[in-house]
Order: sequence, then structure tokens, then C-alpha cells
Amino acid sequence: MHLLYMDLLVFVVCLFIVINAVNLLINARMPWFKICRQLGFPRSVIFASQIIEIVLITFVAVCAGIYLSIHLSNLVAPTVQATLEGLYGVEIGFGNTSLLSLFLQVFGISVCGSIAATVAPFSLSNQALHSTQAHDNLAANQAKWQRNFWVLCILFALLALGILYAATALWLLLVATATLILSGCSLLLANYPRVIDAVYRLIPSRFIMLRISTKQSSALSGKTKVACCAFFIAATSNIGMNLMVDSFRGATVSWLESRLATDYYLYYEGNVDIAAIGREANVEVFQRFENNTTYEGTLLQQHSYPSTKQFKDAMVFDKVDNKAAAWQAFQQTNGVFVNQQFAFEYKLGINDEISVPHPSTQRLTAYVIKGIIYDFGNPYRQILLPLSQFDAAISKSTIYTINTDVAGLERFKVALNIQGIDSEKSLLDAEQLLAISKQAFDRTFIITDGLNIVTLLVAALSLACAIMVLMNDARPQSMLLRSFGVSAIKTQLLALFQYFLLCLIALVFATPFGILLSWVLIYEINLQAFQWTYPLQISTIKILQIYAVSLSIVLLIIAIPIIKAGKRPLIEDIRWLN
Repeated sequence: MHLLYMDLLVFVVCLFIVINAVNLLINARMPWFKICRQLGFPRSVIFASQIIEIVLITFVAVCAGIYLSIHLSNLVAPTVQATLEGLYGVEIGFGNTSLLSLFLQVFGISVCGSIAATVAPFSLSNQALHSTQAHDNLAANQAKWQRNFWVLCILFALLALGILYAATALWLLLVATATLILSGCSLLLANYPRVIDAVYRLIPSRFIMLRISTKQSSALSGKTKVACCAFFIAATSNIGMNLMVDSFRGATVSWLESRLATDYYLYYEGNVDIAAIGREANVEVFQRFENNTTYEGTLLQQHSYPSTKQFKDAMVFDKVDNKAAAWQAFQQTNGVFVNQQFAFEYKLGINDEISVPHPSTQRLTAYVIKGIIYDFGNPYRQILLPLSQFDAAISKSTIYTINTDVAGLERFKVALNIQGIDSEKSLLDAEQLLAISKQAFDRTFIITDGLNIVTLLVAALSLACAIMVLMNDARPQSMLLRSFGVSAIKTQLLALFQYFLLCLIALVFATPFGILLSWVLIYEINLQAFQWTYPLQISTIKILQIYAVSLSIVLLIIAIPIIKAGKRPLIEDIRWLN
């Protein structure tokens, strides 16, 4: 699901990048377009020629992308295969894919996206081609654009709320996340000039060069707004996904630390009586009985759970009215605990009654739900019952908990080895289990982390492309500053500050929308996809880390065209201006 979400996100970011590129292309070619109009070329011919060019560029990019992706996949396939086999204990293989089918799919999606991305820039330039005069009315229309962006922000926000409130289909929830991000984009574009003006007023008058650079940022925000939107989307997704994964990691570790209450755990599926071995070695052994049954036609796991104080303290509830009363009902065998997956699937709550087969007699028995527990990562519905409800001759047992000291552990290991059970492989302590779980967790989300970086790189490249196109517009101002004695390094730093300011403002606006995105991912999409949730944990340190990584990646990439432009001799700019 995360891969699908990130794929859709990268597609949306690429749409904004193409929109930005086409917009800059049309602005740069507008004088030539108007010459063509004066020569009698209709607007349809002009636009058709541009679309043909975009399709050809898309064709070349798709061919190169497929070639590189296949080679990259072959390089990383052994690592991915080892990771998946280590995580899930299954053997997987990579089948052969038809190149023609792959090309048609990728090229079809890319062409549709590229053509869709040209609609907005072409529609805006269509009005300009009505007249043969070159004039820029962006300043006059700034207030109108800001009002439009506010309206779009409100409309997208209302649409997202409506979908989240009424929708149950997973794809509609993904649409809701897209409209939520678009609402944030509209809010950013509506407030860019105001925020930059506020920063300008905060800078002391003695820092005249910094104030000039800030004013130029306001002009740049109008010309690079689409590229900034791409960065905003990438930053929002980065914050949302990282907070979601960080919350999941924190909740899982806390849950495991509570649930792993005993000293050691034995994993064994043979016929040897482990409980008898424990009694002989004078160690405390609890075995977990397991039954698989059905509830309303779907698989239901029945597991046993001890009622000692140690295990009571280890239980982590999502919902419970009164813990003491819940445990009392559980011990009296008329109350049960169910996991979130079971409760959410059948819309059950505390004190609801369910009828399931008895673990021993298989007769349909009524139980009252006294608690809903967290059960992260379990794909199955599960119900917990007391040990007394299970029959060892019928129910299987594969996990045993052991409480003992060092001497007792050695006696237990010796007894296991006598029975032919490899204690070194089958017996783990709580710290080992926790470490293995953390490693598996980190490996599970390594691809998501990689896609977050890729999304930021793509957005940064969009800004870099915009900078290269807009460099000519900034050459007169740069030439003027340098003619007054400002060094090339200072002009480069001032230009870098302009884009740094734009990216920082985008990050600030992306933060609340990223938090909202993580909330939607946890409490809406994850709930709909897997029938369980976990608490959202907002870490200021994590958000600051995302700020540092995002700004570092963007500044590193956009510094390249700025430094290249700053190396030009001043005489070249003067000759170009003349």
C-alpha cells in the first residue's frame, strides 16, 4: 500500500514539474509564438507543435527510464529478495516481464500525464496570443490570483473532509489525501507574497542586500510557484510518511516492551511435552494454545492468555472500561479480549456479545467483549480466552514463555537438548526478540524511506530547471549589483537565499498538512486497509530532521546552476544586456 501511495505521489509531483517546465517554456517562447501569429499561423497549429515536441521528449525519457530501471532492478534484486525472504520466511523469484507491455503501460501513463499537464499553461497562454503586443499583466492580476487560490484552498479542503467523512473505499481515501495536499498548495500560493513581505519588514534596514534579495524572492514566487508546489507536495509527503512510520515504530517498540514480559521464549512445533520438561527443570512455563476457527465466514484465531499479574500488566488495551472488572470477567470465562482487527471488521465495541465456537467442545458459545487490544501487524482477527478454555489434546502450541533464573535456564537447556531440541535456535530472550523485531521493522520501511528521498530529489530538480530558465531574467539585477562592487560570491549567496526562503516557507506550510496527512494515513487509510490503528506521535526533533534533510538536498541541487551563472565574467552580462 505504501509503494502504491508513493508511486501516485511521485506521479503527482511529476505532473507539477511538467506544468512548471511547460509554463517556463511558453513564457520563453512567447515572442516567437506572437511572430508566428503575425505570420498567420493559427493558435491550434502552434499548440499542436508544442504537444508533438512534448510527446517526443516523453518517448525518449520513457525509453531511457525503462532501460535504466531494468538494470537498476537487476542490481538490487538479490538484496530485495534476501530482505523479503528474511522478513517473511518465503522463497520468492523475479519473473520475466514483457518489454512491450511494460513500455505501453509506462508510455501511456506518461503521455497522458504530460498532455494533462500542458492544459493549464496552454489555456493561460491562449489569451496572450489574442494580442500581438508583449505585455505582462501578472502584477495587475495578483490580487485576483490570490482570491482564486483562497477559493481553491477552501473547496479542496471541503472536498477532502467530505470524502474522509463518507468514503469507505481505499481509492477514495487516497483521493482525499490528494485533495488535502492540493488544498495546502493553494494556501501556500495565496500567502507566498504576504509571508515574504512580512520577512522583508523583519529584516533591519542596515542589511540592504538581504532586503533586496528578499524582495526578489517575492517576484520569483510568482514565476516558480508550480515548482514550489512540487517541493511542497514532496515535503508534505515526507513529513506525513516519516511521522507515520515514526509513530508506528514508537508504538510497536512500546507495545513489544510491554508484551514481552517474561524472560525467555521458546518456539517449538514438535510433539515433546515442553510443560513437563519445565516442571522437571523447575522453571515456570506457560504455553500459548492456538485454534483456528471461523466467524461469519472468515478466519478467526483463538489464542490462550494467562491471568497472572505479570501477564495482566503486560497487556496493552486500545479500549477497556474497567481493567479489574474486565480481568475478573475474563477469568470467569464469560468475558474475552479481541484485537482491533476483529473489532473494526465487525464494528464491535466494549460489552458487545459475540458467539464463537468453544476452543475445546466446538459448541457455539456466547462471550462478552471486555477489552479491545492492540495487535500491530497481525493480518488476522484474533480473540483471547483463558487457558482453562483450551484442551491440550486438541489445540496446538508453538510458543512457550519461560520465567527462570540463570541456573534454571541451564537446566532447561540441558533438558531440551536431551529431547533433541536445539535450544540455541529455538530459545530466545526478550531482548533478542525485541532487537529482531526492530531490525525487521527497519527493513520493512527501507523502500519507503528511499522513495521519500527520490520525491525530494525530483522536486529539487524541478526547482533547478526553473532556476536555469529564470537566470536570464535575473541577469540585469545581478549585473547591476556586480557593477556596484558586489562580489560574485555575494551575488551567488543572495540568489541562493532567495530560493532558500521560498523552500523554507513551503516547509513551514507543509508541516501542518504533513501532520494531517499522517493522521489520515493512520486513522483512515491504515484502518480501512488493515483494520487496526496506532497512536500518532508528533516529534519536533523528527520534523526538524526532515527540515534539515529537505533543505540540504534542495540547496545542494539548486546551488549548481547558481554557481555556474555566478562564474560568468561581468563583461559577458554587459554585452548580453546591450
